[in-house]
Amino acid sequence: MGSKPRPTLPTDAFTLPARYYTEPAIFEREQEKFVRRLWMSVARLEDISSPGTYVTRDIAGLKRVARKNGWRLSKAKKGFLVQGTDRIGAVQAQLARLASGKVNVVAADAVAAGQGRYGMILWVRPGDYARAARALRAR
Repeated sequence: MGSKPRPTLPTDAFTLPARYYTEPAIFEREQEKFVRRLWMSVARLEDISSPGTYVTRDIAGLKRVARKNGWRLSKAKKGFLVQGTDRIGAVQAQLARLASGKVNVVAADAVAAGQGRYGMILWVRPGDYARAARALRAR
């Protein structure tokens, strides 16, 4: 099976050096400058109970917007962002820590993030949050 030839790039086109795709320091800088500053999926539709439900990392910002618009906010719900090297069973260690600490996960969502990385957001009952933080060694 032959492969298609690549189209010729315009003379003024260029690509990034290979290190931009492989160096951990560049990956981390991109995470800080772009990914963490952009709106990203942090919940699934079934995690949002009704119209007017919001999910955010910036609680203070949400409170300012709510005050300005006259919105009533419910009590904040906290979750955990877990990131690491993507491999089979990657999230098992974190889930095992929670199970050992007798903490039940009430919702979770995980994705392969590319570059051999994954990300998972998980939620526990509010009364279990401190125990889960200790079990996960959360920062």
